[in-house]
Amino acid sequence: MSTGLKKFLRLVLMSAGILAYVVYCHVIEKLAQRRDSLLSVCFNLSEVDEN
Repeated sequence: MSTGLKKFLRLVLMSAGILAYVVYCHVIEKLAQRRDSLLSVCFNLSEVDEN
């Protein structure tokens, strides 16, 4: 495989990973709006990350 093709595939994989992460976060946010307990868990996790 040429190096150009490898770089292209890596870029595609990174883009797909970022897109999947954004969609995952969006889904979690939607679930959190419906469930206050899940929302509080998300807040607890974000507080731990900040410390």
